[in-house]
Amino acid sequence: MTRLSGRIAAAWLGRRSDTGLFVDPLTGGSGHGYGPAALAGALMRAGRERGDPHMLRAGVRALRVNSERALDDGTPGNPIELFAIVSAYRWAQAHLASDPVWRRGASGPRRYLERWTGAAVGRAARRCFADPSCWNNYKAIRAAGVLMLLETGLPARSPGSPLADPQRARERELAVLTRDVGRAIGRRATAQGPGISLSGLGLLSDQPTYPLAYHALSVAAIARALATLGDAAPAAAREHFRRAMLAEAAFMAPDGDTTYLGRAQGESWALGATAYAGEECAAMFRASHPGSAGICAGLAVRAAERLRTAYRFRRGVLPIVPRFSVQPLTGHGLEHYVRVMTFNGLTAMFLADAAAAAPDFRPAALPLDRGGAFADHDRARLAAVRHGRVWFAVHTVGPSGVEDVRYDFGLVALKLQRGRRWVDVVSQRPFLSGLFDGGGPALVTTAGLAFPRAPRFTADPRTGVVTARGGYRYRGGPWAVTGERFRFAPLARGVRITVTAPPGASLRFQDFLPAAFTMSLDGGAALQTPTASSRLSVPPLSVTTGLEGASATAAALVGFRRLVTVPPDGRVSWTVTGRSVSALGR
Repeated sequence: MTRLSGRIAAAWLGRRSDTGLFVDPLTGGSGHGYGPAALAGALMRAGRERGDPHMLRAGVRALRVNSERALDDGTPGNPIELFAIVSAYRWAQAHLASDPVWRRGASGPRRYLERWTGAAVGRAARRCFADPSCWNNYKAIRAAGVLMLLETGLPARSPGSPLADPQRARERELAVLTRDVGRAIGRRATAQGPGISLSGLGLLSDQPTYPLAYHALSVAAIARALATLGDAAPAAAREHFRRAMLAEAAFMAPDGDTTYLGRAQGESWALGATAYAGEECAAMFRASHPGSAGICAGLAVRAAERLRTAYRFRRGVLPIVPRFSVQPLTGHGLEHYVRVMTFNGLTAMFLADAAAAAPDFRPAALPLDRGGAFADHDRARLAAVRHGRVWFAVHTVGPSGVEDVRYDFGLVALKLQRGRRWVDVVSQRPFLSGLFDGGGPALVTTAGLAFPRAPRFTADPRTGVVTARGGYRYRGGPWAVTGERFRFAPLARGVRITVTAPPGASLRFQDFLPAAFTMSLDGGAALQTPTASSRLSVPPLSVTTGLEGASATAAALVGFRRLVTVPPDGRVSWTVTGRSVSALGR
């Protein structure tokens, strides 16, 4: 983790502007923010680790310039900016106190911290950030940042600073870690399999959509807050954190993927955050809960290994999503705020933190490594199953409050083990900003499409079958049909999805596949790519193409839409499988 963090940071030495900040290759900008602060801290640490004064000076300068600009721009920064600056400052004070380079550069971050009064978040997050009954990751990040700020012992240079009334500020952030997290975290998730039975697990992510990447960011921030508090950390907050970490270990795919549902799919920083939280968890619970500590250590190792294998450096830079390992860097399929520099900074910062926190503790297997099922019944409505050489995840509800196919109903991830490697059978869903046209199956009616929704489900840890009950509902409107069933059953190389609908009705199925490599066979009953096959049990009336977009793993996906008439028995099967090795060789 130390070496990987240093390699990420070192790539930016030659990508600096005259100010000492970093030029982003995606936007060409070199402004201040939490990304440069995180990257500066990683450069400082790598410089000291390698005995490289050039890296150390570059990191100190970038932190000073970033802090001065953040202080003087007249607007509150993102909570992550405080987190990154105070993290770098505390580390430098502990390891570089006598270094003349740091002693000259420390004035910038010191002035910023002494005058910090509050943070601002983007428009989409403001309402939840201000609402005590709503959860988003920024609350945990602010809590960790403020608690670290209080530990610096710096004087307050502004009456609104937490440093002006440290007791009140501390009590406020402790309430976030106990009361607010306690309200937000799930309580009904389970992981069952051979030799393992975990209950009371909890997902902790941004409400109401629950993107998995932001569970990782929430727990990483809570890990930092608890580590800062040390023995004074509330027992309730520690237990919330442990349950959240076990949940992530259970929904993590065998190849370390944790971001297959929702916003920020495939983004590297989520793996860095997972590695850090896992190491802090292992250190925190190695005496009181050694079983949990072993799982947390295994979670951290798995996350770091995925970064090493799925994110191959290109032109010296760590790709922020897997597709950039082999494909050109473009903004297609990414949120408007994405920056390569920012995400490299966060990833490097968390990896350096993970390496520092890592205890001498043997990693253990993840909960589903020997098979079984994870089921989150009260937050994301998500099931993850490991059955033989197949692992898959099912989301039983669609998007809530957003138009984003990355939160779609159904089979959101499917992986197949080939030898010692796990390969993706289906691509992650594309990001289509402000558009929703789900995979379905969608019920075609005179009033428009009704999409599946089934909040009640079971996941059998022995057979691997996920059964969801619900119906078809218009987006933002009433139910079109209720009392239907959606069954996901593992096969040797994939999953068979059997759905019910009124006989004679029309169902539309949509697969998001690479346009250049997809063939239609048997009158459209089968769609085939070089690595996967999608087959319907009923010959389609038509095969058309729909929306186009990019995902974290593919640059050019197209929605292949197939329309079928439901037979008299009211059942249609949709089988998605990885092609056999012999078929791939032909």
